Amino acid sequence: MQPQERTSTVVHSIDVNPLTGYAKVELLSGDVYEYFNVSRRACANLLAQPNMSLGFWFNKNCKARGIVCKQIKSPNLSKKWAKFKTTYAHN
Repeated sequence: MQPQERTSTVVHSIDVNPLTGYAKVELLSGDVYEYFNVSRRACANLLAQPNMSLGFWFNKNCKARGIVCKQIKSPNLSKKWAKFKTTYAHN
């Protein structure tokens, strides 16, 4: 399924699978997270309501009890690691 792109001050896009309760969230910072055990009904609801706030949906459904989260991309961390390697590689 294609990510639902809507305006938000924090969330860039959310890709959900209502059959498995999976959500992939890309934040405006560039960080990307995977969420498992998300309510399948909430995933379907997000797809059915194109005007729903992504931030509201994210806070209500991805931060709920029992949700498993995995960070899969962090551009800020990559930049810090590159700087660290450059600074301390020869010490």
